Amino acid sequence: MQEPTLESVRRRDRQFRRRLRGCIRDDVHRGEFRSDDPYAATMQILVVIDGPGAHAGTGTGSHPEVVTRMAVSPAERELGLENGTLTRRAAALGVSGAS
Repeated sequence: MQEPTLESVRRRDRQFRRRLRGCIRDDVHRGEFRSDDPYAATMQILVVIDGPGAHAGTGTGSHPEVVTRMAVSPAERELGLENGTLTRRAAALGVSGAS
């Protein structure tokens, strides 16, 4: 398997940020989320996700809920959602890891 080049990693990162920002913007327009700045919300969420990502391989079974929700709680706050909204939606969709 060939290692990705720095430019290909940057391209995928830009594509992911655009997709997430688009989802946030669309859901703001539908009234699902509240955000004055979808770009800022996107970046805030991604910055938070990057930190807990370092612990992704350690499993979540032994972590307290506050740790397993480290990325979710700020995302809910940034999007003007009630605490637990994203976790409930993920569980309803059968997304793995939703508690």
